[in-house]
Amino acid sequence: MGARGGTAGGPCAAAAPRGLAATAVLVVTARVVVRATGWARADEVWDRFVRPGRWPEWSPQIRRVDSDTEVIVAGAAGRVCGPAGAAASFIVVDVDPRARTWSWRVRAGRLRLHADHEVAVTRDGRTVAQVTLTGPWLVVTCYSLPARLALHRLVRH
Repeated sequence: MGARGGTAGGPCAAAAPRGLAATAVLVVTARVVVRATGWARADEVWDRFVRPGRWPEWSPQIRRVDSDTEVIVAGAAGRVCGPAGAAASFIVVDVDPRARTWSWRVRAGRLRLHADHEVAVTRDGRTVAQVTLTGPWLVVTCYSLPARLALHRLVRH
């Protein structure tokens, strides 16, 4: 094995094009679970979750949503627009209304994020909204705080 991880003369041993330096980027993937509990009815929380037009009501980092469906379904796509012109494209991967779960992939430029969402009810009747964020460590870490704030607003009356 050569120093670059391939066999001498193999595809991994190819030199960078003239004038370009070879660079390697290490992307550390992280998974963070964010949850909030409140007294809003689970059916209402689920409705707020699955209607993109309602996302700006409870998610302060979302100013506007352009979606190809009124209620999310697997394959639905669109854009979320945030402050200062920030925008991200999304595609809904899966929706299970009976289990009150859904997931999506979000992309903003080269940044990618996968999020699994869930609504559940505790024994004492409170509603739990949860999102599991998976993606590059920096993206997941930075997004977890606004996600926590949004989920707390989501489960309020």
